[in-house]
Amino acid sequence: MILNNWAQLVELVHSLERGAEVCDLLLSMPEAERQMVEYEVRAGRGVAALEVPRGTLIHDYEIDDQGRVAAANVVTPTAQNLANLERDMRLAVET
Repeated sequence: MILNNWAQLVELVHSLERGAEVCDLLLSMPEAERQMVEYEVRAGRGVAALEVPRGTLIHDYEIDDQGRVAAANVVTPTAQNLANLERDMRLAVET
């Protein structure tokens, strides 16, 4: 956890570079292939958990019938690992 900020910087740069690549790809598509997909807005709730570099990331979203986010809860790995992080930082400072 000591080098967490550096790891996040690397991830951020990678994500920005990849995002630019995806935008370029989409913009280079012929007009005929760029069509909107029909969809219907409806109320609902979705919950998901996925493995990320520093632990498990949990998402919980509730959408109203207008397509607006009515409630959201995101539990980050940092929140789950806070006690361990504090212990590691204390040990790093002491040594």
